[in-house]
Amino acid sequence: MRRVDLGVVGYEQAAADMRGWVAERQEGRAEDRLFLLSHPPVVTYGPRTDPADLPTGMRIVR
Repeated sequence: MRRVDLGVVGYEQAAADMRGWVAERQEGRAEDRLFLLSHPPVVTYGPRTDPADLPTGMRIVR
């Protein structure tokens, strides 16, 4: 297994990259890899969170 150190990556970029890495592995185009990265802090809300409970002025990523 190959270790891949990426450092700090923005949340949206990391999520997009992960989808691509999964597809590569599932299609047999990539070897087993261990990705090490971090992203800036995020707040996670569940699907049943009432929109009125969300803080104002925050960018929402779905």
